[in-house]
Order: sequence, then structure tokens, then C-alpha cells
Amino acid sequence: MIKALYLPKTLFFFCLLLSVSAVFAQQDEHCGTDRVLQQVIQKDPSAAIQIRQNRDAVRRYIDLNVSRDNSDTPITIPVVVHVIHSGQKIDSGANISDAQIHSQIDVLNRCFNKQDKDTVFGHTDFRSRIANVQFKFCLAMFNPLGDATTGITRDSFPPMSQSGFDNTVKPATQWDPTKYLNIWTDSVPGNVLGYTSPMLTPVNWDGVVIDYRYFGSKPANHFDSIYNSKPPVKNVFNLGKTAVHEVGHWLGLYHTFGQDSSDGSHIDGCFGLTQQDCDTAGDGMCDTPPQTGPYSGTPSLTANSCHETPTDEKDMWEDYMDYADDNQLSMFTPDQAAEMRAVLNTVRQSIQLSTAAGSCKLVVGLDEIANNLQANLFPNPTNGMVTLQYLQNNSQPLLLEVMDITGKVLLFKNLPVTTRNSYSLDMAGQPNGLYFVRLQSGFSEKTLKLSLVQ
Repeated sequence: MIKALYLPKTLFFFCLLLSVSAVFAQQDEHCGTDRVLQQVIQKDPSAAIQIRQNRDAVRRYIDLNVSRDNSDTPITIPVVVHVIHSGQKIDSGANISDAQIHSQIDVLNRCFNKQDKDTVFGHTDFRSRIANVQFKFCLAMFNPLGDATTGITRDSFPPMSQSGFDNTVKPATQWDPTKYLNIWTDSVPGNVLGYTSPMLTPVNWDGVVIDYRYFGSKPANHFDSIYNSKPPVKNVFNLGKTAVHEVGHWLGLYHTFGQDSSDGSHIDGCFGLTQQDCDTAGDGMCDTPPQTGPYSGTPSLTANSCHETPTDEKDMWEDYMDYADDNQLSMFTPDQAAEMRAVLNTVRQSIQLSTAAGSCKLVVGLDEIANNLQANLFPNPTNGMVTLQYLQNNSQPLLLEVMDITGKVLLFKNLPVTTRNSYSLDMAGQPNGLYFVRLQSGFSEKTLKLSLVQ
């Protein structure tokens, strides 16, 4: 696991400038966060000290709590999606549909809970290293004023630069970043897929920005061509992995390749090649093999750009923090999971403790999104033992979650993927009252109310 050592990097969150290499494909800049952070550091050099303090806090938590932190307990992250457009009708251009937004929330939940089917494209040797981060993302049900909401806002602004967006749109639309993960969708200038603004930037910048064409997953994301190219080029980033990558940055992760310098610029090359420095160089993760630069497209299973000791491994281009095509990305590692959970227990702890997260837990999934899942509880009310019968009409992984009336998660587990089955719940010992039993499979969700009377 990660040791509690100061990581000699100055960016708490960053993105790369993709470069030309004999090993890696030439690409345009796909992520703009590094430029934002470099500008912040150049304007205020003390920002580097703040980053260092954040990193130290995260690493101290890992060192003290890694053996005690219950990594099987889900952490809920309430999300608000701000759809920014220039006057189009809903489901036209940048004014994306609710279905596209829901598909992105589904992708986040699958990728952060070890349910990504795209693992078939990666290295078999790394499959045992796929981590279940146990994060649950849900659209907020109450806005900062306490009013009911869908967790989706829509606002019209004229086209503008990234700087204009950060200084105009974000402050005008952002919800309290200590309580919500703010995600904006819009047409991002240039060929940038998205970027993350971390806490060290102005607080009203905090959040993630994703180009609307790379947000959510097809078929809800129906943007088949990439950029504004002529002739059109196939969109290989329409499975929702850009948001997974950027949320990884928002939660403290670095790219798996190269490392960054003191001024915030990215340096390609092999770093962290030994057990002695793997947690203080590169991405600071000892279970992500070092690689010299980012991958694109469909990489080779034999690719190995760096040679570490004592065991030399292939490059882990299927990690979400790399840049291969969406269908090639499929995993976080245990060290990355520990880092993200530590961030939510330190510098972003207010997110999981907010009332927005509590209400989010209670009501997410009360509406069945698709007709692929049926469920029933009996007896209900119950005095202890209750049987859950479920009928599943797809082959997607099936998640079971049991919550009390306050939103506290009592049970969170995977159920067998079968067309018809049952599961016994033992509620004996729990206080009398109302409980929520939630099932999720792909785009299908169903939540049942359970009354316990002993």
C-alpha cells in the first residue's frame, strides 16, 4: 500500500499535455487542467505549499487508517450537473438530454464499483488488481436552499474561452463545492475533452468540466463524430470514461505516466522504478507500473516503455488515469482506491458528511429507469427475516443495498447474475422502522420500502 511519505509533486490535481513519442501516438491536448494549475502557481507561488499540505494530510490518513478504514463501506457523493448551452432545445447540441446525464451517473457507479465490462480488453495479469472503490454517485435531490431538485440545472450563455467560462459561468451556477461535486457540460474550446479545477484554485472554480460530446455513454450519448473535424472522425470517447478520469483527478489521482515538475508542467519519462521510490515518484502508486507517456487508441498488450525492479511489468494502459480509447479503460488499483477514499476522509471530508449526501442516499433509485428488473419483499412488514425475490432480464452485474431512514448503508453487495433468484435478509437486531432495499443493474434501478416491526 501507499506509504505516508510526502510526494514531491506540486499539483494536487492535474492533466497532461500530450506529447509526441516513438512509443505513444501523437495527439492534441485532451485535458486542460494543467494549464489552469500552472497559471495559479505562477500567480501565487504559495499554492505549492497548500498542495503539499493537502498531500501530507492524505498520506498521514492512509498511514494511520489503511488497516482500519472500512473499504467495504460505500461513500456517497452527491452530484449536480450544470448543462450549459447557447439556447438549443433539450436533446439538441450542448443542451444534452436527461438520459445522457443519467447514463454518465451509471458509468461512474459502474467504474468506481468494479463493474466495467471493458476489462476484457486489458491485461489478464492486472485483473486481480482491479479495485472496488465503493463510491456511489447520485444526482442531488435537494439544492443548497433545501428545495427539491433533479440534480440537473440548465443555463444559456454565449460561447466563451475557458478563462471566461471559469470566471463567469462557474461562479454564476456553482453549488456549494463543500457539499456537492459540481460537473459542468458545455462545448470546451479546442480539442480538450475535459478538465478539473481543484480546491487550490478559486473556490468558485471547484469542479469538473466535460465537453458535452464526451459526457455519458451511447446510445444516450448520440454524438458519433469527434471534434469538429472534416471529414468527421469516429468518437471513441462516448462511453463516459472522460468523466471517470476527471473525477479521479478531483479525488486526488495523478496520471499513471511520467510525473509533474515544481512549476506544474508535465514531464514524460520513467519515474518510480524501484520499491524504494515508487511511492515518491511518478504517480506515487506502487501498484501502477511506471510508463513514460500516455497511450491512445487501442494499445498493444506487449507495450512496456519503462523497466522497473525487482519485477518488470507491462504498461497498465487500461487504468482510467491513462488516455486510451474509452473501451480500453477499465480499472483503478487498490492504491488508487486508498488515495481517493483518503481524500474523502480528509481534504474533501465535507462532501460525504453533507446533508446532500444523506438525502441522496435515501431517494436515489426510487424510480425504475428501465423494465429489466423486478423485485419483491416478503413478508413485509417483517419481524426479522425477509426474502427478496428478483427477476433480472439482462446480464449486467446486480448490486444490493440496504439503508435505514437516515441514509446509513447497512448492506452493500453483489448478487448472483441470474434471470431469477432470491436472497434472505436478516433484519433482526435492527431498530423498528422504515428501511430501503435498493437493486441496481445497468440502467435499471428499483428501491423497495421495508417495514420492520419486532
